[in-house]
Amino acid sequence: MKKTVITTLCAVLGLALAGHAQDAFQQHDKIINVGVGLGNVWFASDHYVNKVPPISGSFEYAIIDHVFDDKSGIGVGGVFGYTGAQYEYAAGQGRYGWKYNNFLVAARGAFHYRPARGLDTYLGVVTGYNILTSKKFGPWPEGFTSEAEEPNFVFGGILGVRYYFTDSFGVMAEAGTALSYLTVGVAFKF
Repeated sequence: MKKTVITTLCAVLGLALAGHAQDAFQQHDKIINVGVGLGNVWFASDHYVNKVPPISGSFEYAIIDHVFDDKSGIGVGGVFGYTGAQYEYAAGQGRYGWKYNNFLVAARGAFHYRPARGLDTYLGVVTGYNILTSKKFGPWPEGFTSEAEEPNFVFGGILGVRYYFTDSFGVMAEAGTALSYLTVGVAFKF
């Protein structure tokens, strides 16, 4: 997996240096991010198996630019995501446990700074709700009880970067998206 990540990052860097970068974040821009997570925030234990990698989509609208100078701005929007896994116990009767589906619905806001043409860096917050569904599976031992995880409120920070190759297409990476430790993907601006 490390080779794949390093190869992908090198390819993105090579494209970034060869591409024709555009302005990254200006008032009234609308951006859609689509990404996959590396490292699952919700299902990190060894007992979780059959993990679905976190996938997410977010929308952001640039409400203000020129906050401090001509390179800064503020955007607001929302994020939706999904991940799933099984939490398994093993006993003489076989495997049993919980099957989880985790849906994230949240709002987000970020301060953006454009240090170079085509490059958009940002720092912000995500707040919303983690909708978690669970279902028992397998032969549970008699008298054994275990509570499933519960849905909960989420609040966290995001640190991100986007690089645009054209006026409407770029790549993105975000840390701290409330589903995974790092999300990588593509960005579409219109």
